[in-house]
Amino acid sequence: MVARWTLPVAVVLAVSGLYLSASSLELIGGDEEGGASYPDAVYAQPAAALGNLSALRNLALEDLRELEFPADRDEGNYYALRTATGEGFVNAASGQWISFQRHGLAQRLSETAYVLHTGAGSPFWSLLLAGCSLALLFLTGSGLLAWWHRRRLTGELRGNVPSEQAQVVVLVGSQSGSTWHYARQLLAQLQAAGQRVHVASMNQLQPHYPQARQLVLLAATHGDGQAPDSARDFLKRLEQSPQLKPLHTAVVGFGDSRFQHFCGFARQVAQQLERLGHALALPLQCIDRGDPAALQALAQRLGVWLGCALQLVPAQPRVALQRLQLLSRELYGEESEAPAAILRFALQPAVPAHGLARLWRRRARFSPGDLLAIRPGEGLAPRFYSIASSDEDGAVEICVRRQPGGHCSGLLHGLQPGDCVEGFIQPHPEFRPAAGCHPVILIGAGTGVAPLIGFVRKNLNQRPLHLYWGGRHPQADFLYGRELETYLAEGRLSGLRLAFSQGLEPRYVQDRLREDTQQLSLLLQQGAQVLVCGSREMAAGVRAVIEPMLLALGESLEQLRLQGRYREDVY
Repeated sequence: MVARWTLPVAVVLAVSGLYLSASSLELIGGDEEGGASYPDAVYAQPAAALGNLSALRNLALEDLRELEFPADRDEGNYYALRTATGEGFVNAASGQWISFQRHGLAQRLSETAYVLHTGAGSPFWSLLLAGCSLALLFLTGSGLLAWWHRRRLTGELRGNVPSEQAQVVVLVGSQSGSTWHYARQLLAQLQAAGQRVHVASMNQLQPHYPQARQLVLLAATHGDGQAPDSARDFLKRLEQSPQLKPLHTAVVGFGDSRFQHFCGFARQVAQQLERLGHALALPLQCIDRGDPAALQALAQRLGVWLGCALQLVPAQPRVALQRLQLLSRELYGEESEAPAAILRFALQPAVPAHGLARLWRRRARFSPGDLLAIRPGEGLAPRFYSIASSDEDGAVEICVRRQPGGHCSGLLHGLQPGDCVEGFIQPHPEFRPAAGCHPVILIGAGTGVAPLIGFVRKNLNQRPLHLYWGGRHPQADFLYGRELETYLAEGRLSGLRLAFSQGLEPRYVQDRLREDTQQLSLLLQQGAQVLVCGSREMAAGVRAVIEPMLLALGESLEQLRLQGRYREDVY
């Protein structure tokens, strides 16, 4: 945006500067009319004081370009002047013009370029030029920062051969940089096996690789199905590269299964390749949040295909780990196979700061809907949990159901107050109520209620919030039950619809939505935003109910997504 608004002014500065430079170097011819007539007579009277010369008193300072004094003030003679409109000579004794010649076309253009380049005589244009100069400094700094960020993400690619010499080409589409971690592993291991490898971003796809036999595409997905920055031009470049057909190609997707369009960009790439006649040598491989087991299975398949043994290690997030000390735990369904626990942690640096370093330590900022990543152990991928609290509350609150055989959920359920684990906060600004006063429909099931109750807690202005939540048993599994009833009475919650799959009348949250079709349609007509948190199966059932409502209103789920009115946090 800054570059778009700055560009017109920068073009004016560049063109005017080039014109002035060409004029001063006499690359552009002068006026055909010539200058003012040179005085024929000699004026012997002594020169008057400069401030008494009428020709100068009537000349605005911003219009003065050049003033040449008499060689000998006792003999008087004349002043030579060049102004914004012309040039001439002034009697040094009387102050009257001896001769004056207005500028011709070439000089007028030069004068216009001078004004445009300096802003002389125009306060508004001067301010605009000042703003443009600051914007150029900002763009320079941000460009250098982006370059440094890309270098940091890609890291050093030792032994990376030029594209025309490569036997294997690895192209990377990455947003956060973790996908480059796998590209570097492939590069090192394939080189050790004696193969020539070229690694580059997917935006750098070449129309032809003369010696390459195999092409590996490592495509991460940004957001909910979008292409990452380093692959935004890939699909267009692929359309323009018909000579890629002889290459045997494999596509690997990296993403987060909590989003509906899991590995959506990688799927687009695979579909585009097949549409253009590029048969995939391996089926599309999708890796969910660096899952170690999936990475090992991928390494085996790629190793057989590429002809060497491979091993892929999960990318470790480049974040500062923090120590989480359990403050309290509230257990629901203790006698069931899958109890749920509300856990509240104090957040501390993993490495305590001492002395002056404590003054520079920043408090972690987070809000309901952000994510807490827990490291269950060395070599295991972190597990993400939605946060129900904010940093203002003084604790990080999550809700965790113990899964049979789950490393992370088992670890968390085994904690007692005072015990510690390590983790980090990951912002998730895409999942939270949009600013404004439009109604919000909150839909969740199980522990997916955690961020939703966080939104309700912060609803001090009593914005219309309608919560639909599904649990297992009304006595053993009613998470945050008393708190929700309190908020309903206080007005922070406008409506509460519950569904229990093991109650006297078994219901799922989708059933409650169907029962309230008329009310929900009215809320959607009022511009309501829908936030869904829970399992993928539940989210799919919710979409199946919401879509017919939207079709009856002349809208679609995709339209709501584009407007930011339908957001999911699913797992």
